[in-house]
Amino acid sequence: MNEEQQIEYEKAFPKTKLEIQKDNTREIRGDYIYINGSVKNVSNSDINYFEVRVDFKDEDGNVLDSNYTNDRLTLKPGDKREFEIMHRWNDDYAKYQLSIGDVK
Repeated sequence: MNEEQQIEYEKAFPKTKLEIQKDNTREIRGDYIYINGSVKNVSNSDINYFEVRVDFKDEDGNVLDSNYTNDRLTLKPGDKREFEIMHRWNDDYAKYQLSIGDVK
């Protein structure tokens, strides 16, 4: 892909269509961790599918496990949607990182 094609591609498919809002929370209940948060459509077009991914890491930042949730309801430009990821808890998890997976 040449530079002109790359620019056109990035206009058509911007890298940032969906943002994870900073209001996410986590709660450990029994053997599970529940991560709750919300995402916002920051593009100018509808999003018909998205994934929110979580990577569980050790103290050194190594990924020990991953999980994701998805949503197939249409998210209009500017709208927010809440999400929850439930995952079996492991005491080796020192931290987690949320990211956006597939967006359509």
